[in-house]
Amino acid sequence: MQLNRLPLLTTAGKAALTGLIAAALAWVWIALTVHYTYQGQWTAMFTTGRGFHAPPDALKGENIYLFPGTGYDGQMYHYIAHDPFNLRGFQRSMDDPRMRYRRILVPLAAWTLALGQDAWIDAAYFGVILVFVFLGVYWLAMLASTHNRPPALGLLFLISPAAIVSIDRMTVDVAAAAFALAALYYFDTRRPARLWLSIAAACLSRETAAIVPLALMAYSLWRDRGYRQPVFMASALLPAAIWNLFAASFTPASAAQAGTFIPFRYFVGLILDPYDYKLPQLLQLIARTGDYLCLAGLALSVWYALSRRRTLRSSPAGWAILAWVVFFAFVGHAPMWNEPYNYGRIFTPLLLLVAAGGFARMDRLAMLPLLLCVPRLLFQLGPQISAVARGLLQGQG
Repeated sequence: MQLNRLPLLTTAGKAALTGLIAAALAWVWIALTVHYTYQGQWTAMFTTGRGFHAPPDALKGENIYLFPGTGYDGQMYHYIAHDPFNLRGFQRSMDDPRMRYRRILVPLAAWTLALGQDAWIDAAYFGVILVFVFLGVYWLAMLASTHNRPPALGLLFLISPAAIVSIDRMTVDVAAAAFALAALYYFDTRRPARLWLSIAAACLSRETAAIVPLALMAYSLWRDRGYRQPVFMASALLPAAIWNLFAASFTPASAAQAGTFIPFRYFVGLILDPYDYKLPQLLQLIARTGDYLCLAGLALSVWYALSRRRTLRSSPAGWAILAWVVFFAFVGHAPMWNEPYNYGRIFTPLLLLVAAGGFARMDRLAMLPLLLCVPRLLFQLGPQISAVARGLLQGQG
């Protein structure tokens, strides 16, 4: 179906239809994964680890599916969705409660949608993830439309690391990536109320989501030489600041994480010393090849930004891209750099912004960094893809 051949739909309607298609595909994938890979146990999507803290006693009735090892981040946000204000002490089951509680948007949205009822929260959480898949695709499609490009380009969001990992493991990165695009779109189209809400929501979804709003403030200050708009946008940081103060009142201080300000230290280190997946030799080779493709995608993003820096300085999107390059080069700590499922989802806004930056000239090279990450993500999904394909082919009900 070619969305640009639907004359009865407005541009926003075509973008919304693209988003609905993406959300429907994500929902079908989740349902198939649960049915064929996890024997119908929906809590498996949170990737709770058997070797991590035990799930809260209050959730024993969910019969949470447990994986070997420590699991993944989604398990923490699952607990927060059941206890967003720490009235039940669920933080004892988390690795870093203060950091996790700072990223309150997705869990709180699920809790609110479920009216605080434990029995409904998991379903609400899945729904919230699908909503952000829809919104991310919608806003990327709308950015494409500002350059008279087809709304189908919004589907690039669906194959981004943040979207794939959030769909696969219920992390919050899909919201952070979506609101990065929303902030840029509403800044470009001069819709201050929606811009304010997008910035506020972005900062409540994940702390790194503040990079694009801060870049837009700097651009506005540089362009207009005035303070009115930057101050207005800065006021949207207040909800996150207030929430962070509240979260700090009931969570222990985060453990210090060793970082570095040596440019590209972890990036170069991962190239020279790739992650050891402890897999059979062939699978290890495939995984590492995928890793190198992802790293090549990030390197291309940096090259794209630096080679076009003079052009990028004239646009808000360009400032956002350059801000992400600075973050990529100078900020980080070792755990976020061990595999693409970690650094890929964190740096998804950079990949998407570079792709969107190519819409103006239909520069296909700008989309390549994002596409280079896809093979490694599909390899990570290999067990689920195999189980679903086998089940469908064998007609298992």
